[in-house]
Amino acid sequence: MGLFDALGVKYLDGSKIWPTHTDFTIEENKKMSIAISSTIISSSRRVRPNTRLGVFEAYLKKRLTSQSQRIFSLTTQLIKEFSASKVFILNGRFAAEHATYLAAQREDTKTVFYEASAAHRRHYVTDYRIHDRITSQSRVPGVTSSLQDSELQAYSNDVSARNKGVNLFGSLWAESRDTWKGPRDSLALFATSSQDEMASLDLTWNEASWESQFQAFLAVWGKLKSKNLTPVLRIHPNLLNKSPISAHREIKEIRRFESENPEFYIIWPASDVSTYDLISYSDVVVVESSTVGVEASAEGVPVICTNSCAYDIAADVVTVHGPEDLGKIDAMPKNPDPRGAQRFIAFEEMIREPISSNEFGVAVSNLSKINLLIPSIIEGSIYSLVFELRWKIYRIIMLKTCPRD
Repeated sequence: MGLFDALGVKYLDGSKIWPTHTDFTIEENKKMSIAISSTIISSSRRVRPNTRLGVFEAYLKKRLTSQSQRIFSLTTQLIKEFSASKVFILNGRFAAEHATYLAAQREDTKTVFYEASAAHRRHYVTDYRIHDRITSQSRVPGVTSSLQDSELQAYSNDVSARNKGVNLFGSLWAESRDTWKGPRDSLALFATSSQDEMASLDLTWNEASWESQFQAFLAVWGKLKSKNLTPVLRIHPNLLNKSPISAHREIKEIRRFESENPEFYIIWPASDVSTYDLISYSDVVVVESSTVGVEASAEGVPVICTNSCAYDIAADVVTVHGPEDLGKIDAMPKNPDPRGAQRFIAFEEMIREPISSNEFGVAVSNLSKINLLIPSIIEGSIYSLVFELRWKIYRIIMLKTCPRD
């Protein structure tokens, strides 16, 4: 425990503490179920959250359920024993972290969230969950109030340039310019979202009544087709990271969509066609919740969002959450204000105040890493290694079998 001593941290081995059982309320249990589902979706790489669980996933669900209950009880007990005024939580989305978050809420204790941003290569802290879409967007105006329009544009240009060169999902996301050979005027770009991105984040992320994003897209296209636009469907590249069985079931549905809607150009995940090129050729961009929407809006392109998303309150976009909202499309402005999206992009950059990943200057030796890893493996976390290895195999299979045109 030399590492924790050097940091001045009191270390408690939770596996050796048997806390007094504390039950979830009905509302807490509902939120916990969402966090568990989100964890399973992310680890099993399923395209859809409601598909039948396999043996590994069923075991994981059972394990996460029991562990979350124990972590909730333990955190509740420790907050009381130490009269804690603050609880430090990693991310807050997944099961274990969310159980800690709910316990802190129950005890009315301040929470601080640590987030590691791979895209920005920075570590930062916030006083709200990074996935809290409403709180996050409510802070956009205040955080960016001092920025002039030119500064907002500069932030937007900088992030756009960075995203064009680097992408989290590997070499196939490194999009190239001028590879699109289709029409370059008056496109209607429909960009799918990865099916596990927002499905289980929080109750406030699922405000739409559409059965699927494809149903929403076809309904929106029914309103747009009279405008002499060419529809293009861009499939989210994260499909390459899914279970092959699950992904190819999705591909089969996309093939059916293609045969029933031959006017659509389909851009498959393995294609190197630049999404940024397609945005520049588009008169309108339609997304479920993809970040393509905020990037398009920042360029002054009209955007339609068919479900809740991270920027839908801050940016000048049209929300069409069900058939009853389709009438909004007729009144959609041709020249939306890009400053809302630019302000959101600037906010995302400004809240990531970098902190040192090891601010106390304590070196973690290989021996210390092993000492921390061995108990985790013995305790059962070997399953996380199995899931990671399986994901890498999935990706190799998908790279070989996913359509390219």
